[in-house]
Amino acid sequence: MTSPQNILVLSGASLMRYPTVLNHRAYCDRHGYEYRFDCSPRKHVKKFFFHKLHALREALHSCDWLFWLDDDAAFMQLDTPLETLVPEMTNPSAAESPDTIFCKSPVNNGVWTHISSGNFLIRNSASSHALLEACLATELRKVRDWWDKEKYGFYTGGDQDALVYQIETTAAWRAKSLILPYDRFNCRSFHFEQAADHFLVHFTNAAGKTKLDQMIEFSARMGLDDFLLPAGAADDYAKYHDHLRLNCRFPAKPGAVPGP
Repeated sequence: MTSPQNILVLSGASLMRYPTVLNHRAYCDRHGYEYRFDCSPRKHVKKFFFHKLHALREALHSCDWLFWLDDDAAFMQLDTPLETLVPEMTNPSAAESPDTIFCKSPVNNGVWTHISSGNFLIRNSASSHALLEACLATELRKVRDWWDKEKYGFYTGGDQDALVYQIETTAAWRAKSLILPYDRFNCRSFHFEQAADHFLVHFTNAAGKTKLDQMIEFSARMGLDDFLLPAGAADDYAKYHDHLRLNCRFPAKPGAVPGP
């Protein structure tokens, strides 16, 4: 299937950590979306969180809409295109279309955030490019002093807070920002009874468990494979399986060999 819009799905980190990259690719191939995983080092990055902002700035010009998702998130409803999930992005009038579409976060052990920058849509527009530039120039100490915990929730000290600050303090960006309920595309593993219950699962920090541990447990509970995909969905990418398992430090399996 080919999307009528030029949609880019972008993920990344300072290195490849999780097997979700194969999940992302399988989803994008079903819908004709371009997929990139950006782990390229850059000069003068303030914090690792800001790697995301640099990646977004460099990629946004090449698409109509960009869907960022963190490498600790995975698609669960592989047959649901973004245009169906988020019809707000298909408004034919650019003047009425939002520039950014976020989800709220769920409450997780009493903690919540105003938005999640772990999974969000951003439209290729002059305003969006200006927003990213402003976020990259943001001094987080200033954001920390401005932050209202009762209004904006937990302060993470990263790109998410820079986005909140710039959008909330600039009327033009606030008017073009849409915040959806968390269950549109920002669910946690504890929201699932079946794998297809929600569009996307986003793993977050949990006491005593790494995110990879959480992914392995979730996959077993949902009947998914090592790449958080249903049976057979990863078959076309078989050459990469052992390489990804080793690269992401899965428990060793007999006969596994490193890739090239």
